[in-house]
Amino acid sequence: MNANYEALALARKRGYLVMEHKNKALRKQLGEWCRGQQLPYVTVTRDGEATARVEMDLTYIPRAWGLMEPFPPYQKYSFMERMMDACERATGVYGPWFLPGCFTIMDRIPWENAEALAQTFLAIYQQEVVCEDVELPLFPLAVPFKGVRQRLEEAKERGYARVKKGSQDGLHARYEVWCRAMKAHQISVIQRDTEVAELSAHFASPLAHKTIQSIKTTFTAVGFDLDERGLENATFFLHAKRLGTHKWLPIDIVEFAAEMLVYALKIAEEPSNQKEVVKEGAQRYA
Repeated sequence: MNANYEALALARKRGYLVMEHKNKALRKQLGEWCRGQQLPYVTVTRDGEATARVEMDLTYIPRAWGLMEPFPPYQKYSFMERMMDACERATGVYGPWFLPGCFTIMDRIPWENAEALAQTFLAIYQQEVVCEDVELPLFPLAVPFKGVRQRLEEAKERGYARVKKGSQDGLHARYEVWCRAMKAHQISVIQRDTEVAELSAHFASPLAHKTIQSIKTTFTAVGFDLDERGLENATFFLHAKRLGTHKWLPIDIVEFAAEMLVYALKIAEEPSNQKEVVKEGAQRYA
């Protein structure tokens, strides 16, 4: 009983509970206290010799309910992106199939990083929900990115993502969260099978007329025809003059089209790049 009292007092002081083994009584006591104080319920539980589970529950805090809105403001995506990024920095990849929000749980965290992740969860809550300026902790153990996060880094560098059709590819949701949080254009090459793919683009905001013209000029110069109405509606439809008008195209052509779209958006920002981009594109398409 005395050990539980000391552990509970320490948890109240630092904002999270650390347990070597599951302790239902202690979890219940802390949960009741957090609800009474309207504070996040955060726990660190060892789940292996060298790993831990970290969770944060905000479901009973009204000011956090905006994180569950079906059509949320920018705040939700900023919160989700920062929570997923924290998990990825702690363990290399975001593991759960669900997105973080009012309830977040992460397994198999290296024990060295577990408390730092709990502290980071609390800091992100303070910054994003309470709007307080607090410092983020550093993770003691450096873990390289892998899996979906590694592919996300590659997508950010290219300007577009390579994904497989269907929800089983975790990069779909991960890339969307990052794009919405960063207010970036979401451009994806979606592979239908081993030979064909489609190009999808959702722009961060309605495109200016000069940007639409830049995209149309760039694509026309290398043999593509665009539906301008789609661009005006912040969506993207691709047709290839030389291949007929169909949505699914050979993967190499779709990859090239994605590169051209990224280039065209850059041209809109810096028109002096247009001649070089069109020349390169025409050579590759030929």
